[in-house]
Amino acid sequence: MTTNTNTIIADLNRTLSDVIQFLDSNGHSDTKTRRVVDMVLNHDASYERAVFVANKEDKINEGYINA
Repeated sequence: MTTNTNTIIADLNRTLSDVIQFLDSNGHSDTKTRRVVDMVLNHDASYERAVFVANKEDKINEGYINA
């Protein structure tokens, strides 16, 4: 069985899109996980970069909530 890289990427994109739809439809649209998936899918961020940014955003948001 030969797998084309473009096919793998397309499958991953479809899967991440489905994850976003699932999270949004189940009340998880404002979560760190949703943000990480969005960054990886739509902004060409690596997973590590997306987690780093999402963690930074959480810390910034905590500052606004606690202020």
